[in-house]
Amino acid sequence: MNHELIQTTIGITGVVTIILLWWQIKSQLTWNKINLSLNKIDLSVFGEKEKYLSDSGIDMEKEEMSNEDYEKIINPQNTDLLYRVCDILDMFENFSALYNMNVLNKFFAYEVYSENVLFVYSKFNKIIDFCRVINDPFYYKNLVICADKFSKIKLKEQKNKKKTKENEKLKQKIMYRLEKIQTEKERMKSIIN
Repeated sequence: MNHELIQTTIGITGVVTIILLWWQIKSQLTWNKINLSLNKIDLSVFGEKEKYLSDSGIDMEKEEMSNEDYEKIINPQNTDLLYRVCDILDMFENFSALYNMNVLNKFFAYEVYSENVLFVYSKFNKIIDFCRVINDPFYYKNLVICADKFSKIKLKEQKNKKKTKENEKLKQKIMYRLEKIQTEKERMKSIIN
């Protein structure tokens, strides 16, 4: 028996085992991030609070808050509206903190929650400023950072879509010209023959 061959085989098997174990751990971490991403924003709770605000006369269709809605929410005699808005902002702040710390799967979190994060940020931006003045200048800092990141990604996607459309139009023009040249070439062949 050749001991060198056996040792080499055992060494290769050990290296392959370590690589497969590393790959399995990495895959498990990715799935854990996706699973964690699933449960961070309870959209049903968000929907309930959104419905309550709508029923209270706050326009939840527009992305920006009107001055009248702002005054209703910060009215010291009706703090329930402010508490509901802060509950929504707190939920999105918690999600944003995890997103900013890279705890969540970036792609999945963006695909699932970006529209809601951007809507909540743009809708309640005045309330965020109000809370910062009343409490702490860093209130909802993670939400602001996350919304900024999502906004940049969305802008980049829109630019890529525009470039893709432009490239498709250019491709169609070139194909049309090539067909025209081919037709002309065939016509010239038939004239020559």
